[in-house]
Amino acid sequence: MVHGKNEKKKNILPLPGLPNIAYCFALARKSFVERTGIDTLEKAMTAKDMPRFACKPAGSSVPPIFDAILKFMGAPSLEQIRQAGRLLQGQPAQISEMLRDNRADVYFESVPLSHAGFTELTLTNDMVFLPFPEVALKGMETMGMPRGIFPAGGYRGADKDYVNPTTGNTFIAHKDVPEYEVYSLIKLLVEHYDELIEENPTLSEWQPDKDDYTSEYFRIVPLHPGAARYYRERGWLK
Repeated sequence: MVHGKNEKKKNILPLPGLPNIAYCFALARKSFVERTGIDTLEKAMTAKDMPRFACKPAGSSVPPIFDAILKFMGAPSLEQIRQAGRLLQGQPAQISEMLRDNRADVYFESVPLSHAGFTELTLTNDMVFLPFPEVALKGMETMGMPRGIFPAGGYRGADKDYVNPTTGNTFIAHKDVPEYEVYSLIKLLVEHYDELIEENPTLSEWQPDKDDYTSEYFRIVPLHPGAARYYRERGWLK
């Protein structure tokens, strides 16, 4: 696997393919959009009166993702926004409260479909999904985050298909984890799939019997031997 400037992580192997896809979102309070006319991310980043932005804190994938997006747009970085006193950071429940109290205007997030915290936020706040400019979409593709289409109706406020950068979430293990341990884990997940999805609907995009184990992804990043053994037994991997 590769991270940053081609820094290879040689000891990490995936178990399944991509259990789910995380979509990047830029949203604004509906009342803010109606008051200012700021209905795109470009307008938000070039506004004379800078909006108050909100996102998760350091340690989340959200800050570096949006720093990259802003860089491709030629916009101020998150650090510059912070220095201007216009950045609030917290967990989704805290940010939801900030939006309800009109303490934040624009929210950056990266989550899969059916994410509980994001669902609650969009149900308790009237939000507008801000389009990403083409320069940001193209730039993120060069970083391995292909553009995706989040379906209309996937969250409240997403009234049409939403084109955005995406990233895949996967399960990984160190190469030295014993084969039988990974084999047992994958067997448990697959054979209790319905229970897994019931507990965590965000994993519903993972369909192990339909993964293409001959794809370019698995040629670049080979499966852990324990996972490969189980998939071969099921006839999904030749």
